[in-house]
Amino acid sequence: MIKQYFIVDLNSDYKKLMDYKEMKNLLIETIQEDLLMNSGEYEIVKDCSDELIKMAKEDFTNVKWITDLLESYSYKTIDLLDFQRDLEDLKQYFEKDYFIGAFNEILNKINSEVNKHE
Repeated sequence: MIKQYFIVDLNSDYKKLMDYKEMKNLLIETIQEDLLMNSGEYEIVKDCSDELIKMAKEDFTNVKWITDLLESYSYKTIDLLDFQRDLEDLKQYFEKDYFIGAFNEILNKINSEVNKHE
């Protein structure tokens, strides 16, 4: 199963489901834009270059590092599998006293999205 992430740009209406490779490409594009927009600022250029070099040298860049860096560019990253597990836990808690149909509906939609990309 390919892990899916829901990416939200907190500064716009941009929202998209992505896998690891797409998320890494988004980060590379974002760093490249930052680099070009700030080409006259040595420290920013150096930081951006260091980040791009780190990713280029690694076979697998740590997901946490990518999500943290995306967060610094105002992107929120939601791991759908973690979110799914959290909803299952909440569902189990609330099923004692509440109608849980809404949880089932949301979980089914998440499952169908995650399973599309297998």
